Amino acid sequence: MKTYHIRQFAFRVFGHSIFLAFGIVYMYPFLWMIASSLKTKSEFFKNGLSLFSQQVRWNNYAEAWASAKFSIYFSNTLFVSIMSTALIILITSMAGYVLARKKFPGKRVLVGIMLATLFLPRGYTIIPIFEIVKAFNLLNTLWAVIIVNVGTSVVFNTFLFAGYFVTLPKELEDSATLDGANFPQVYLHIAIR
Repeated sequence: MKTYHIRQFAFRVFGHSIFLAFGIVYMYPFLWMIASSLKTKSEFFKNGLSLFSQQVRWNNYAEAWASAKFSIYFSNTLFVSIMSTALIILITSMAGYVLARKKFPGKRVLVGIMLATLFLPRGYTIIPIFEIVKAFNLLNTLWAVIIVNVGTSVVFNTFLFAGYFVTLPKELEDSATLDGANFPQVYLHIAIR
């Protein structure tokens, strides 16, 4: 009995050691990035792969913020992220709700086409996306980035929402309809909540 527990303990220690080693290897680039951001230029080039520095320079962040115009990049990233997320949630939740709850002619064909687009490599869609953005005169704008983010996320997220809406009890929608709610109201007050 004791040898069984010792063997089980040894396997557990061995397994945890392997996972710890993989975790350290996986975390190294992130830790290196943080450590390198606090080094001087000369120390960065002299001890590039080292995680430890002789002198920690916290003012590197302030200098980068001011001289490299990180405030502009940060605000652009924030704007694109918030707008993309909001539009993706709005569009795909509505499309997913319609796919999950409505019957309409050509629904199976539409779902088949949408599924087929999931398997298209991104390389095949770069030129058409560029042409669409160019046709709308949105080149070199943040809206072009937002539209591309939204467009490339629509299909997967629509199916994700449709899978969720299928699990909702139909009785909730039926009771809301009996109380006088129309389809958009059922979507807003029952499905999304």
